[in-house]
Amino acid sequence: MSEIERLDASPLENVFLGIGTGRDPNEHNRVRNLNGFYSREALEACYISSWACRRVVEIMPRLMCRKWGQMTFDGETAESIQERVKKYSSDLVKYSDDLELLESKINLIQWMEKRHKELCVRKKFKQAQNWANLYGSAYILLVANDDEDYSQPLEVNNLSKIEQLIVLDGYQIYPDGVSNYERMNPEYYCLYTGVLSDAKIILPDNYKTSNKIHKTRILEFIGNELPFRERSRNNGRGASVLEPFIDVWHRFFNAYASISRVLTNFSVFVHYIDGLFDQLWQGGRESQRKLSERLSVNQISMSLYKGYAADKEKEKMEFINRNLSGVSNAAECLKDELVAASGVTASVLFGQFAAGLDASGKITGEQRFLNDLVEEAQQDKFTDNIDRLNALLLSEDDTPEDDSNHGWNWIALYTESPKEKAEITKIYAEADKINVESSLLVSGGESAPSATQQPKEVEEPEETEDRMDAVRLSNLEKVGGRVRYRGKLYAPNKPYKVGDRYYVLATKNGFVQLVNFSKDDVDNGVYADNPYSPTYWANLYFSFATPVTDDSTPVKKIIDWQGFKIGLQYLPFEMRHNKMLTAGYGHFQKTRGADKMAVDCYVGTNLKSPKLFVIEQMIDGEFDEEKYVIGVNSIEEARQIYLEVMPEEMLGSISECSVEELRRLRVDANLVTIPGYILSEEEFGAIADIGDDDVKEAVTNWKAIAPSAYVNILSAE
Repeated sequence: MSEIERLDASPLENVFLGIGTGRDPNEHNRVRNLNGFYSREALEACYISSWACRRVVEIMPRLMCRKWGQMTFDGETAESIQERVKKYSSDLVKYSDDLELLESKINLIQWMEKRHKELCVRKKFKQAQNWANLYGSAYILLVANDDEDYSQPLEVNNLSKIEQLIVLDGYQIYPDGVSNYERMNPEYYCLYTGVLSDAKIILPDNYKTSNKIHKTRILEFIGNELPFRERSRNNGRGASVLEPFIDVWHRFFNAYASISRVLTNFSVFVHYIDGLFDQLWQGGRESQRKLSERLSVNQISMSLYKGYAADKEKEKMEFINRNLSGVSNAAECLKDELVAASGVTASVLFGQFAAGLDASGKITGEQRFLNDLVEEAQQDKFTDNIDRLNALLLSEDDTPEDDSNHGWNWIALYTESPKEKAEITKIYAEADKINVESSLLVSGGESAPSATQQPKEVEEPEETEDRMDAVRLSNLEKVGGRVRYRGKLYAPNKPYKVGDRYYVLATKNGFVQLVNFSKDDVDNGVYADNPYSPTYWANLYFSFATPVTDDSTPVKKIIDWQGFKIGLQYLPFEMRHNKMLTAGYGHFQKTRGADKMAVDCYVGTNLKSPKLFVIEQMIDGEFDEEKYVIGVNSIEEARQIYLEVMPEEMLGSISECSVEELRRLRVDANLVTIPGYILSEEEFGAIADIGDDDVKEAVTNWKAIAPSAYVNILSAE
């Protein structure tokens, strides 16, 4: 292979030759950004010269800081505390202690708001995220009065006051370290050499140019995250949000510029000359000179006389219009790609709103998407930093005393308009009216008691403050995948069953609260969207309906095994809970298990095997019930049958037991006659021993009716 053949020309673009791009006479050679990192100068040039690049850098920090957030203490915001103060003020004798506690919280919130304004926290966070978006990383240096060198950790016990917040971009300060690990997990930060001469301008006088800055004095902001190796290669910085945008912007801009030029010269002027090719071929340069002069006459004629002069017999002049069909579709595709690369919605990027953001009086789908986008960015990029800063401010010498758990609540960018709130209230009111008229509700919104229900005693409603126990999730001790809440371990948002009640540590806006619920809390007529509501979890957990128990499923066949009659509710290769069984499933008749119902069992193909295995089924770490497995030869076969249809986290222990132990679960109740007939071992074997063709047919039929999420659940094909 020659040197030319081995030459990799993929990074090179030359529009005159048509290499790497379209033929555009306004472009010149440039090298593509194949490694993914633009230089600081290139990023700054795009940021300064391009409105689109500037908007992509600035729009998300602007939206993240528009409504900002508010301090919370013990899960309460300033508004909710003020409401409670108004309520308690009517009875000063009864609520004197509560009022004193609430007033201390209000004083602390007001003090924190004052400190935020003094330090320009909102402005500094916005500026830091701007530079992080542009350069990949930015930092806020905490200038603290703690009588310690900058290289020493910032200890809250020694902190007197946070004096200032200084924003430094990723090209002014860098993580110190020799190895990749040290740069990715820095203990110290240092100023770049070019910044050292300006250190006295940027930093306070007590900073020495030889000093390192300890990580506890730094708040880090990231543009786009990078994999470990790429971030290390980028000197510990993240990626600029312009990295994936600039090339797309160039294509978009050049395409629209080309379309504009085409529209300007929509018609092409054609001058036909009889025998032109032969004249040029035979006449040489003299013929070319004469042709050039003839075309120049056209230009002069059009300029002076607004027309052309031509030989009627040997020349012809014509304007040909270009065909631009399909250009609008191509332009829209380029626009869609640009919007996708920007990471924001089209209306925000281009500022296009048909009738104003809130002209309809309702939150649009695009606004909801933007709400989620901004909230996710605030949680990922701001929450840890604002929590660290607030914790330091609360440790200052002149902080008002308060033992409350502090937190931070981000305010949604868009909320329902008064018109939309009124419409929602109207819908609920109309639904309640219908329910009252149909006796589903009685006055006051309580469910109407049935004829068999005993009237409930009227109880005093709990005070709202007794249930305001929400605390910030990040403040709780983490143990494995769980958190310690009030001395007990919980997995957030995973219900636990205790007796007839269920408990769940519910999360909302970064806070958690323990909620208990049961089937009685299910309300099909209410759309409860508050995770702290029992109805929310009851509706979610019980799927808005009373689940059908296995024992209510009709028995299809009955088999004899070791003196027991087993009612088969599901035969092999039938669907149960949207999964295909590879064994039979039913229950031992005339038995009673831990759930006060007949003992469930899986039935394998070898009914001659006397082995019996018992599985402890768990739900959220708590014992639920026992499942037995027969018709198998080993404990591994029993385990495999169970795991093919049930998740592994529900499998507790599995052990072999005797038939005598099972007989202890028999009851003396009369046998309920169930339709069906008793299968012989041979008949059951004929059902259970399915060949390859039968498996393929069963899988094909199953896929035809299965949800798409489960189509690949089997590997039988």
